[in-house]
Amino acid sequence: LFIGLISLGVNAQDIKGGIRIAPNMATFSSDVDNSSSGKVGYSIGYIETMNVNSQFALQGEISYTHISYEAKDSFGGQSEDKSTFSNNFLEIPIIAKYRINDDFAVGGGMQYCWGLGSSNDLGRLIDLSYDMDNIKIGARYYNGSKKIYNGNSLNNISLSIVYIMF
Repeated sequence: LFIGLISLGVNAQDIKGGIRIAPNMATFSSDVDNSSSGKVGYSIGYIETMNVNSQFALQGEISYTHISYEAKDSFGGQSEDKSTFSNNFLEIPIIAKYRINDDFAVGGGMQYCWGLGSSNDLGRLIDLSYDMDNIKIGARYYNGSKKIYNGNSLNNISLSIVYIMF
């Protein structure tokens, strides 16, 4: 990474870092039958954005994320039993961002989710952001690749606020 930064000619003014807080909603793919529904979770972490030039940037993060969902099981068609499940992850996304103008950016990348007591996952994400002076507001969609719940992959939608510290 250090050699890459030097070769790109990046200096300290081109890197911004801050704290990211985001509520999220977990859902699951519908490639097999499931009766799960997402509940509101949260994410908190650290973010750094490195401007490559005036239009492109690389963004890295590390976040603690809690997701929650409810699953319903039918027993012989007679009754439904509802259970709530929670998973915790240490998420590490790497995002390539394109600035549409000075305020708006769109990005895509990969995210590794290290399961804290659950499965690990690697998936893709799409990121939208609106930048103000020291605040960044964002929306993100994550699509996991691993089958976590009854053969379904995890999808996660989040809205975030980032406070830029430097």
